[in-house]
Amino acid sequence: MLIRLAPLSLLAMAATASAGLIDGFDGSSSGSSTTTFSDTISGGSVFGGAREIKLDTYGGTLSSPWSFSESGGALSLTRATSDGGDFFIQYGAGTGSAGRDNALGAGNDILRITFGANTGIVNVNAQIQSWDGGYSNFVTATRLGSGGGAGGVLDLDFSGEATQNFGVIRIYVTPIDANTSITVDSIEAVPEPASIAVLGLGLAAFRRRAKR
Repeated sequence: MLIRLAPLSLLAMAATASAGLIDGFDGSSSGSSTTTFSDTISGGSVFGGAREIKLDTYGGTLSSPWSFSESGGALSLTRATSDGGDFFIQYGAGTGSAGRDNALGAGNDILRITFGANTGIVNVNAQIQSWDGGYSNFVTATRLGSGGGAGGVLDLDFSGEATQNFGVIRIYVTPIDANTSITVDSIEAVPEPASIAVLGLGLAAFRRRAKR
């Protein structure tokens, strides 16, 4: 039996151009506050070994508590009032190696956030931040939902960012309306479509040669 092996370059592309789970929210935690607070989970499978969920009220006091809850493979964020504030979700810390691949994984340029049901309008933006305080430009997604909906997938593309010592992923989730409930099902790092297309063409060409 003759076994043909794929070229090492294709195998390397296959290894790098694949999605990586940053967080599946399979833990259990919750919290609520009328002022700035944070909750940190260490260990497990979250990126960088630590995840922080923070409510930032920017020095103000909310008229009613905002809250979060992680259970059953999902994170729920609830804005109870029209007061100003943001939730953010942050992963990782430390120097690591140079380049954004330290944060998203080699070959991955897309930060993909999958949302479940939501009951209002949500703005989402993200930055990949370096350990020494430098950061990439914000990559901002369009508003998600209007008057409630089934959620969806938001892709934040970091492929055009300059190389830095990226080691921290920070995602800002801003509920626009009062009484907004947001569910986040997962956060992943995935290849940009062009990388997947190139990989597919290369493997297809290899298969044609293998049949000869």
